[in-house]
Amino acid sequence: MREILVHRSDTIEALHPETLIRRVNNVKKLVTLGTIIAARRLPSGDLVLTADSADTRRQLEADTIWLRALGEGSQLNRRKFPMLVHSVQLKDFDARQQERAIKRIYDNDCRLKQAGVEILRIHWPRRSLRGGRTHGALIIDTASPEQANWLIEEGFLWRSKLRQCGTRLRTAAAQNAELQPYLHGHTKELLHTDYYMCTGRGFLVR
Repeated sequence: MREILVHRSDTIEALHPETLIRRVNNVKKLVTLGTIIAARRLPSGDLVLTADSADTRRQLEADTIWLRALGEGSQLNRRKFPMLVHSVQLKDFDARQQERAIKRIYDNDCRLKQAGVEILRIHWPRRSLRGGRTHGALIIDTASPEQANWLIEEGFLWRSKLRQCGTRLRTAAAQNAELQPYLHGHTKELLHTDYYMCTGRGFLVR
């Protein structure tokens, strides 16, 4: 995928897409040699930017200094690909302390950084927090379907135990629905780019 989603701001709503593209391309030179080639607004008011390549998208997501071209209040909304780790002690992770929790995961398993797995967020489903349970399903949001699939295939190492992972917290249809804002109106472009679909056992990358 080459698309970047930016939360709406007053500046985004006021400017024509061509002006937004020009502004971003003037600033993004500090980050990448690639370019933004298209922009469109979603019904929500958010902005979808299309880069010239997936590499350009990754570079712009890694260094967001270019967001200043879109005005105060503009925020990057990174696409998340969640996977589920079964039977984790609830006391092991406090979702209110994201940086600390994610650091502990990386410190515990050196394979993650070697494999290029980027953890964006961890959280617990509500049902895991009900009824005085001691164990639950930990949700890990990754930055790409390949990263989620790596965890599903290789397992999540925690407390010296390799734990089973999957995508069965929600239905495949529910996860695919989250991707629709990125795919809507780009049917022809899908012939020339990657697309992702949750199968229930992982993300299909084509």
